[in-house]
Amino acid sequence: MSKIIAMWAHQRAMSTAFLRMVIERGDVTVIHEPLVTLVDEGRVSVPDGHGDTVEVDSEAALFRHMRDLARTRTVFFKDTVEHRCGYLFAHPEEIADFEHTFIVRDPHRTIASLYHMKPTITCPEVGYEHLFEIFELVRGFGRRQSVVIHAERLLSNPREVVVRWCEQVGLPYLEHALGAWRVVGGMT
Repeated sequence: MSKIIAMWAHQRAMSTAFLRMVIERGDVTVIHEPLVTLVDEGRVSVPDGHGDTVEVDSEAALFRHMRDLARTRTVFFKDTVEHRCGYLFAHPEEIADFEHTFIVRDPHRTIASLYHMKPTITCPEVGYEHLFEIFELVRGFGRRQSVVIHAERLLSNPREVVVRWCEQVGLPYLEHALGAWRVVGGMT
């Protein structure tokens, strides 16, 4: 069985640009914000492993489907945490064996960017508190330390950060994928 790699992010942390870099690898099944989409829309379309998509309508179904996909290929999903995902705390066993990574950005830049887009933004919607809760949940699994990426370091030295991330999550570093970061880095 391949692995499932989670990237948890607060809003405006440059996580979508990172996700695009992972897509460029070409050797990983990538799922974009499935949990936040479930909360917002009640269902989410995810890859079916054969070039099409399938809709799931619950966290349990999503995690089952990810495990099915991971039988043949590594799965990477990134999610933002503007909502608290109570399901994770009620069912921590669902994610206990995932490789957990986190991306954080300087709060001044994050909040300024969010405020520009949505002047009514609230502190919980930014996501730092929810991100910390997930970090603490994962730390409680007692496995090795999670990978934390600082967005500003990623911007200043993308190759070094991505090489280290790949080493820590057990993926080979693929130079061609970094080209995607150079195109989109810092735009999300």
